[in-house]
Amino acid sequence: MLSLYFFLSLLVFFIFSYRLFSTSNTLFLLPVFYMFIVIYTLLGTQFFEFAQAVPFNLYEKVNVQYTEEVTLYFLLSAFCFGIAVEINLLNSTLVTSAKGRNILIGLANKLMYLSEKYKYLILFITFSSLVFGFGPAALIYREGYVPREGRVPQLLTVYMLSLPIASFLLAFLKNKLIKYLLFILLFMLIFGTTARMLVLLPFFYYFGSILNARRIGFVKTVLFLILVLFVFAFTLQYRAYQFQGLYPNLTNLLNNGIDFGFVNLGLNYIFSYAFFATAYGIQEFTFDLKAFLISVSPAPSSFLDIPYMLERQSLNANSPLTALTILSQGGWLLVAGFYFVVGFAVSATSQFLRVNNKVVFLISMVLFVMFTMFSVQYNLRGASRLIYYILILAFLVRFVNVFLYNARKYCGFLFISNR
Repeated sequence: MLSLYFFLSLLVFFIFSYRLFSTSNTLFLLPVFYMFIVIYTLLGTQFFEFAQAVPFNLYEKVNVQYTEEVTLYFLLSAFCFGIAVEINLLNSTLVTSAKGRNILIGLANKLMYLSEKYKYLILFITFSSLVFGFGPAALIYREGYVPREGRVPQLLTVYMLSLPIASFLLAFLKNKLIKYLLFILLFMLIFGTTARMLVLLPFFYYFGSILNARRIGFVKTVLFLILVLFVFAFTLQYRAYQFQGLYPNLTNLLNNGIDFGFVNLGLNYIFSYAFFATAYGIQEFTFDLKAFLISVSPAPSSFLDIPYMLERQSLNANSPLTALTILSQGGWLLVAGFYFVVGFAVSATSQFLRVNNKVVFLISMVLFVMFTMFSVQYNLRGASRLIYYILILAFLVRFVNVFLYNARKYCGFLFISNR
């Protein structure tokens, strides 16, 4: 049966990959990513063995029936999300690849001529929220992976949200020397955290540089792949060390180097871990309605029973149940309904932002890419909040447009320039 699911996943993967490239619509990335997780995992466990090394030995703990069940949940979620996006595209004029490319070129031009002060402002927010959110001393030297004191969770949330945007905008800085110096400085600071978020910097910078240059450079691509492989190996190998931070990490790197055997484990952490963590969560845990409602609530955390949610939605002491796990515990209708509604809402929102504000559209797509990753790596509340941020951005753009329209209409004299 798993062989049949494997070939079905391949079919869905190629269909949505074609739609991704033919429409240049970033939203098709979610079904493509989900299907790649299934293909990578089944290929690496049923036909080969490279995907079996999973954190917490989850591969050995999951029964075959739940492997089949979670494959169907991945297929269902990808299909429902993709169908919702397709329905929106039927009512849109932005459906051809030529128009999609024109939108990307227009966005690149917009970012090229975006005032440098705005780019530096985003970078400053990222740098300062990282340094003061994590703690300056802890970034340099600490005992253990997570610092015992000095962390400011609110600032770390700002850092997590701004890092992808700052990394993308970094590629559009006009001064090349400053651009490379800031990239190195930001890389070293995140290097001091030993966190997997380090991979976001080269990832978004690389795609920003492609959009800026209008082409895919061979040397740049090779350097990007080498850097990503280094990050995978580094974060998994070094996060278990007793002393961490910029100084211990650099010292250990110079003395011990990198064991690239961790690269395979790093890839498994992204792909097969997402698969087996979801399967294990369905197998060992039951659906909790109260925790689910807390997870999808748009209310601030201070108004909700977050400790209860975290207690009921934890895989173990260090890892949460993934968003897809929690939805799958609720059954087929919940998975189908959630992904269809999210796909429809995000698709409609992205089409609105493409036309009305390309810079905010870029921010919304960065948040969507984060949602795609978070939905299979982190809890449902973290993933759903990213969708709320996208909807709030669209509402703010709409509000500002309506306000300016009415201001010009009823107070037009305020906008008349001196001639």
